[in-house]
Amino acid sequence: MSISALFLGGLERPAPVVLSGTTTEDVYEAADDYSTIATVSIANQSGASATVECYFYDGSTDYTVWVGSIDDDVTQVLTYTPLRLLTGHKLRVKGASGITVTPFVTRHHPNEAASNRLG
Repeated sequence: MSISALFLGGLERPAPVVLSGTTTEDVYEAADDYSTIATVSIANQSGASATVECYFYDGSTDYTVWVGSIDDDVTQVLTYTPLRLLTGHKLRVKGASGITVTPFVTRHHPNEAASNRLG
């Protein structure tokens, strides 16, 4: 399966996060108003099936964006995202120790982003 989309700007270097337990963990935080999470890869190498919950955090509230069970040695790619983030917004994930979450983030040109600001 593949998905094609036009995202202005460039792709950031992926920064995978290995979850350390079953608490909700910050996976990505926007440093400014010019980031979009285009897709998220979730790889389960925890040794067992696990329920994973992904949240968009707007600075005060966690909003559920995806919940699912992922078998051991399976990767789930969330292709319907995209999440436009503003300063301080986060992608947060709850799962199990050993699950790797990789957000793929694109950057917008500031002039383009300013004219389309959501919020």
